[in-house]
Amino acid sequence: EREILRLSHLIDDVFTLARSDVDGLQYTVKSLEIGAVLERTTSAMRQQAWTAKKVEVVLDYRPQIPLALADEERLEQVLYNLLRNAVRHTPPGGLIRVRACEEPNAVRIEIQDTGEGIAPDDLPHIWERFYRSADARAGDTSGSGLGLALVKEMVEAMGGMVDVTSDPGRGSCFSVMLRRAG
Repeated sequence: EREILRLSHLIDDVFTLARSDVDGLQYTVKSLEIGAVLERTTSAMRQQAWTAKKVEVVLDYRPQIPLALADEERLEQVLYNLLRNAVRHTPPGGLIRVRACEEPNAVRIEIQDTGEGIAPDDLPHIWERFYRSADARAGDTSGSGLGLALVKEMVEAMGGMVDVTSDPGRGSCFSVMLRRAG
């Protein structure tokens, strides 16, 4: 069952990238209250993370967060990809915190984990299609190297930016910056 789910995600990612390459991926960027999207995705991943790895997923945001310019369906895909990665790279007993806050001209969403972190040499390459670090290739067979490439393409197509900071052995924090509406 787990392998079927993994293959299903892989097929979805490959299909989405193929559609993106031929400008077939449709975006409807509009004013969006991201709280509902955050609650929906973290709630869905909370159960999966606990069942699969005994990892806790918490959501931390103020409901008064400003509207963001985003495509709701694509934002969900971005969050699911980032959360799946965080679960995969966080050991049992770890924590994944999803935060949202306002910036002067943007809304920032952060997915921070207490996982293994990313080596400094790998950081410049993680957004490349099919890139997997040597450690990931050696131990974890569940990743394809497509999820973060998809995240970057979708966020940038919505007019946003994505970034990561990481401390090997202590965890990573992926940031998605979306333009504020209005």
